[in-house]
Amino acid sequence: MKRLNKSLIFGFFAAILAISTAISLEIEGMSAAVFLHPVGLIAVFGGICATAFISTPIHELKRILQRTYYVIRFPRNNFMDTLRETMSVSVGLNRDIQYLEKNESKIKNMMLKDGLTLMSMGYKSEDIRRLMEIKREQNETALGESSVFFFSMAKMGPAFGLLGTLIGLIILLYYHMSSGDMSKIASSMGIALTATLYGVGVANVLFSPLADYLQYNAERQVTLDSMIIEAVAQIKERRHPVYLLQALKSYMPREDYDAVEKMMQNELLKSNSSSSTQSGTKGDGAKKAA
Repeated sequence: MKRLNKSLIFGFFAAILAISTAISLEIEGMSAAVFLHPVGLIAVFGGICATAFISTPIHELKRILQRTYYVIRFPRNNFMDTLRETMSVSVGLNRDIQYLEKNESKIKNMMLKDGLTLMSMGYKSEDIRRLMEIKREQNETALGESSVFFFSMAKMGPAFGLLGTLIGLIILLYYHMSSGDMSKIASSMGIALTATLYGVGVANVLFSPLADYLQYNAERQVTLDSMIIEAVAQIKERRHPVYLLQALKSYMPREDYDAVEKMMQNELLKSNSSSSTQSGTKGDGAKKAA
């Protein structure tokens, strides 16, 4: 199920647009190329890349980037979709004991799919819960490590910006102030100021928001995975779908309570109608027998 996080992409481009608009309004027809100073770019972005390689092994860095891509491309924090999928499985198993064998490939949520696979393999309820809790902790740890990585990169941005600033000021003071060459003085000041701009900008526009987003997803995913663990345990015990909904309601965001209540009412209506149909069929059979 593809659910690209459009708000993150929109926010990123909105920040770039806001900065670009502010620059264009201030320079009044002059070239914006003054903000693209190669020394500042090398000092900040080269330093951040070097720090990433020093602090994190390459294979782990690759995993962090993969996790970040998947969290942006396939955010796993939609509680209602997961609840509907869980309900579909519960209702299907109540009607057909071979439902999982026929529809296993249609289950989208991997945590739910893994739990149902363990259930179909004959694992006990306590073993299923223990194994799924381990997987939940692994998912939380993976996103937590990615969040910590981007928080570290956010700290490095201003630090390397300051480094670029110091390079520009040292060159200015040692070589250009005595000569009085204003073009060289301006160039050194450009290095100093643009390096600070790059460091602060990349930290506050990219790394810090991305780290917050990963941390938010980690917290939401823990709650969602806990809901799935409880759902699999209830399905294992062949609980009625209405009972299942009531058990999972506490995991849902409060704004989804009304939708959950409607689902419960619909399931109750279906249960009552099916019970009436069955009793009517039995009554007809008794009349025919008489």
